[in-house]
Amino acid sequence: MLVTIFLASCSKSPAQLSVAQISVEGEFRTPAADGHFEHNLIETQSDVIDDTVSFLTGHEVGVGVSAFAGILPNQPAQAPLSAQATFTGNYRAAIIRDISIVNNELHGMNALTDEGRITLNADLSDMTLIGSDGFLSVDAQIVENTHLAGDVEINGVPGTLIGEIGNDRAFGAFQGGNETNLMSGGFVTTRNP
Repeated sequence: MLVTIFLASCSKSPAQLSVAQISVEGEFRTPAADGHFEHNLIETQSDVIDDTVSFLTGHEVGVGVSAFAGILPNQPAQAPLSAQATFTGNYRAAIIRDISIVNNELHGMNALTDEGRITLNADLSDMTLIGSDGFLSVDAQIVENTHLAGDVEINGVPGTLIGEIGNDRAFGAFQGGNETNLMSGGFVTTRNP
């Protein structure tokens, strides 16, 4: 696990500023074809998973902390899923933990978590893709036969998911947070025989 601890000065006095008032946000964005996001963050953690999903967390000077996740453009087309299936593959995430303001400084710990493996079950009768490995939980709906939308939780931090599913692969990008944590990440899985 790679960890970056950051301190950033805030422009308001400690009595005027709370964690709720700083910018702590995650969002979905489409990365460049090489997986990079056009955003000026420092003290970052990022990764590209199998040339499919990309994510980035970090500190933006004078703004706060941010997390981005997205699917790389021009993914190969795949046939729609036509039967129940199980998918297995890798996931990764970066989490900014313990976000706080102490003595008018924004504090946090930005960590790139270790890679994990997850198995996801696609149920066409419910149009769901669900699975958990004890660290990452995925609860997604299959929308319009090929898209994924839903919720994730990674190490206790909740988030939302976008992605795609087909006969060969299921993959997703996720981001989210709570009052003191912010994360982004993704998974890429292939259909089990």
